[in-house]
Amino acid sequence: MGEAVSRWALLFLVVAGMLVVGAQRTGYAAEQTVVVGIKDSLITPPNVTIEPGTRVMWAGERHVEREVYTITFPDGQRVLDAVSYASLFNLDRGKLVARIEAAGGRAALSFTKPGTYTYTVEPSSPTATGVIVVQTRK
Repeated sequence: MGEAVSRWALLFLVVAGMLVVGAQRTGYAAEQTVVVGIKDSLITPPNVTIEPGTRVMWAGERHVEREVYTITFPDGQRVLDAVSYASLFNLDRGKLVARIEAAGGRAALSFTKPGTYTYTVEPSSPTATGVIVVQTRK
């Protein structure tokens, strides 16, 4: 029994050490996630203010299969330069674009640089617009 406890303690220390090294490397102790829901013509919430190191996840909240939402940042390279992680986003003719299923699809970006980043979601009528504001920690 003592050997099993020692193994678990060693595993815990190794994992804790990896987390500390990861936090030191990125400069952020823990990544927070903000979820932005997309349903019909609505983005909820449409405007998000976050600190550097926060992940924003867009989530399709409609129960219609085979429908796709397109999330587009028109200044794609600037946004791509401001993130440390991008899930399902691709640079397409200067725009940063993700396509997610309306029924449960997910895409995410982890922002590291302060700034204001505007995006649109289609299809919606009128085109839904959202804003991500990344503010420097105080």
